[in-house]
Amino acid sequence: MLNNRCSKVLIVGLAGQQMAMFSIFYFYYCPCLMVGASIAPLLKLSDFYRAPLAEFYYLSQTATLYIRWHDNLTAAEVVRRVKAGSALMETRPFARVLNDKRATSGDWSEALPWLEYEWLPQAVAAGLRTIAYILSPAP
Repeated sequence: MLNNRCSKVLIVGLAGQQMAMFSIFYFYYCPCLMVGASIAPLLKLSDFYRAPLAEFYYLSQTATLYIRWHDNLTAAEVVRRVKAGSALMETRPFARVLNDKRATSGDWSEALPWLEYEWLPQAVAAGLRTIAYILSPAP
């Protein structure tokens, strides 16, 4: 049952070795679905004033890296945060990434070439299979 605490989630499934084929679909994510999950905090990135920038959690039952993003996102900040999170694959292999971007703003589209051509092939080679985004309910 959906309620006002549920969010629309964009899923990008990676298909095959070529990464040329993506399956994209939406589902609804509810925080109540994670209540029984074993969640381990892994990393918290903060700015100079100790305001949160990104929090990384590992959901062991589904091999999912859950990232709660904060603040205004720029291309440089996205690359820096993704690099920090990618180092976590060595200690906690994950097949899924759940990006919670409800508390963010900003345009980070300039990071897309780096994400597509540098980060994504390495992440897929390390076992990543699915990327999901929890989007803000605001337009």
